[in-house]
Amino acid sequence: MATRPAALARLHLGVVSPWREAVSALFGDGRADFGDLQWELPENCEPGDSVLHVVCSPQPTIIEWDFVEAGPGGSDDVEFDCTRFYPDGVSLAAVERRLGFSLPTPPGTVDPARVGEVERAVAAEEADPTSWRLLGPVRCDDPMFDNGQPAPDYGCPGCDDDEVTLERHVVDFDDETGGGRTVFVCSRCHDRFHTPVPPSLADVVGSGRPPCPSCSAQHTLKVIWGFPPGPPPPGYEVAGCIIPDVPEDYACGDCAFSWAEDDARFPLVTDPAQYGRVRARIDSTPPHPESEHIELRQPGRLVVGRYEPSVPHGSVAPAWGDSGVRHLLMGEDRRLYEVDPQTVRLTEPAIPSLGGIHSPRIVDRAGVELFAALESPTGEVTLSSPFLTLGIATRLAALARRSTVDWYLLTRLDARAVANGALTVEGLRRLLAAGVAIADCPGLHGKAYVVGQSFAMVGSANLTNAGLGESRTPNAELSVVVPRAEVAGVQEVLDEWWDASWYVGEEDLVELEERAEHLPKPPPRPPSRGGTHEDPGLEAVVEQLLADARADGVTLWAKAQYGDADPSAWQPEGWFSTGGRGTPKFAPGDLVLIYAQDEHGIYGVVEVLDEPTYDPREEQWPWVNRATPRLMPDPLVLVAPEELGLDTRPLQAGRMRLGLAEFAAGVGAIADAHRVQAEMGED
Repeated sequence: MATRPAALARLHLGVVSPWREAVSALFGDGRADFGDLQWELPENCEPGDSVLHVVCSPQPTIIEWDFVEAGPGGSDDVEFDCTRFYPDGVSLAAVERRLGFSLPTPPGTVDPARVGEVERAVAAEEADPTSWRLLGPVRCDDPMFDNGQPAPDYGCPGCDDDEVTLERHVVDFDDETGGGRTVFVCSRCHDRFHTPVPPSLADVVGSGRPPCPSCSAQHTLKVIWGFPPGPPPPGYEVAGCIIPDVPEDYACGDCAFSWAEDDARFPLVTDPAQYGRVRARIDSTPPHPESEHIELRQPGRLVVGRYEPSVPHGSVAPAWGDSGVRHLLMGEDRRLYEVDPQTVRLTEPAIPSLGGIHSPRIVDRAGVELFAALESPTGEVTLSSPFLTLGIATRLAALARRSTVDWYLLTRLDARAVANGALTVEGLRRLLAAGVAIADCPGLHGKAYVVGQSFAMVGSANLTNAGLGESRTPNAELSVVVPRAEVAGVQEVLDEWWDASWYVGEEDLVELEERAEHLPKPPPRPPSRGGTHEDPGLEAVVEQLLADARADGVTLWAKAQYGDADPSAWQPEGWFSTGGRGTPKFAPGDLVLIYAQDEHGIYGVVEVLDEPTYDPREEQWPWVNRATPRLMPDPLVLVAPEELGLDTRPLQAGRMRLGLAEFAAGVGAIADAHRVQAEMGED
C-alpha cells in the first residue's frame, strides 16, 4: 500500500494497556513482555498516518508518537516506526488545557485541521509540563481516613529532608475496592506522585538516595546502625547495635544488595588488564540518553560489575565514536557503563585487623580475598603457586613496589608450563624488578598465601586470572581463609619449602626460556563452526559474511531470543519463532544477529533458510523460521548492544531491521570478543 501524502496524513489516538506494563515495555525494560500488551486503534489507520499512544494511568497520558509504516488498518497487523517517546509521559488533560478544546476519546482520530495545533501543544507540554495543581481536584483533597505521619526526626520519607513542611497524599492500591494509604511528603515529592506516569510508593520512598549499584532499582533503604530515634517510617532498615569496621549505608529493597558509599576503605584495582567483580564510579553520560532515565547514568554514581578496559577494533570504531581506550564496566544490571579508571575498586573492604579467633571461611573467588589483604599488608608476604599469568604478576608487582614489607614467591620453574602458557617468564621478571624474592621449589603443587600474622588462605587457586576468579570465564576453585590462630602454622610450612628451594635470578629465567623453546608446541584446539583464535579462517568467515550482507535482496536483522544463549543449539541447523501483529518479513538469505534477551548480549549470526511457517500450537510466537549458523563462536561470547550503539527498545517486539553499519559492527564485535576469550583461555 502506498504511503499517504504528508498533507493528507492523519493523527490518531490509540490506547495501550495495561498501563504499567506498557510503560515498562516501551521504555526498554527487558523484564517486560511486549507480547502481553493490548493495542486499540481506530479502524481507519493507514500507512503514512501518525498515532499518539495513550495509557490510562491515573490521568490519561501520551507515552509515544509513532508513524504507521504498514498495515491494513485497525488494531491488528499494523507496523509502527517510533518518531518520539516520552519517558515521563505527557498529560492528555494538560494538552487539552493548552489547546482550549477536548480531543477525541481514545481510540479516535483528531480533526485534520487541528493536527498542527496538537503537535505544537504536545511539544510545549513535554518541554514545560503543567503542574497537577492546575488540572483539577484529586484524591488528596478528600477527607482524611488514615494518619500515618512519620516521626519528626525522619522528615520526608521521599527525600529525607527534615526541614520541610509535609503535605498529605493518598496512594492508590489499584485494587477493586479503590482503597488507598495516606503518606506525608514534602511538596517536591508530592509533585512526583502526580506526574503523568506516576511512580509507586516504593519508587518515591528514598528517591533522593543513590540507585542500587547492583540491580539499579531505585528502592533504596537507608541503613540505621545503633539505636534509632524511634520506629522508622518506610524506607529505613535497622541493622543492629554492633557497628562493623565498614558499615553499609544503604540496602536495596529489590535485590537486598547492601553497600557503603565511601570508597576509601575499598582497595583500588591497580592493573587495568584485570577482569572480575569490582565497584566503580560512572565517568560520563550515556551515548543514547533518550533510551532510559538519566538518573541511572549520572557521573559519580556507584556501579558494580565486570571491568573491561577495551580498545575498539576497526570494524567497531564507528559505533564507539573514537579509537581510544574505553574503561567499561558490564554492570550486574546488564547495562554497559563507562567508568573512571581511578575509581575501580574491589568489592570487599580492606580490614586493618581481623582481630581475635574466627572460623574458617570457604571462598570460590580467591582473588577478592587475596588482593584485599595485599592492598595494605601488615607484615611480610609469602605466596606459593606453581602457575602464574602475566596479568596477575603485573598486578602483584605494582603492589609489592609500593609496599614497605618483604615479599616472597615460591614457584616451580617448569619449562612445559611456560610452553603451555601457564607460567610467564616476563611476569617473573617484573616481580624480580619490584623487589620480590623468588625461589624455585621442585615438585611444588600447593597453593597458599600468607600476609603478615593475620591472613592466610590455602586451596586450589593458582596465581592466574582464571584460578583467582578474575577472568570472565573463571575456573571452579575452592579456597579456605584459615583462622587467625592457624596463620603461623601455614607460614611455618611455607618456610620449610623455601629452605628446600633455591633463589631465582635473571640467568635462571633465560635458561627457562631456552628450555621452553625446545619443547614441542601444544596441539591446536579443534576449530568451531565460526572459526577460532588459532584458525585463520575466522577472518575469511567474517569477510564473506560482510560481503553477503551487501548483496541485493538481503535484509539485515537483530532477533531477540528468550532463554539460555546456547551456540550448540544452532548446530548444524536451528530455528527461531516470532510473534506480534502480522506475518514477519524474514526471507531466505536474510542475515540475523541473535540477541539473548535474558543475558543482554549478542552472540552469533545466522542465515534464514525459508519463509516463515505458521504453527497454530504456539499462540504467542506462532511464526517459525529455520536458520543456519554463519558466525557462532563456541564457547559462548556475549557482546552488549550498547557497545554497538544499538537501542534494544525496538527488540521488545521481537525483531528489528539493521543498517549495514550496525550489522557490520555486530559481526566485528562478536569476532573480536571471541579472539579476546581465546587469549584469556591461553592464560
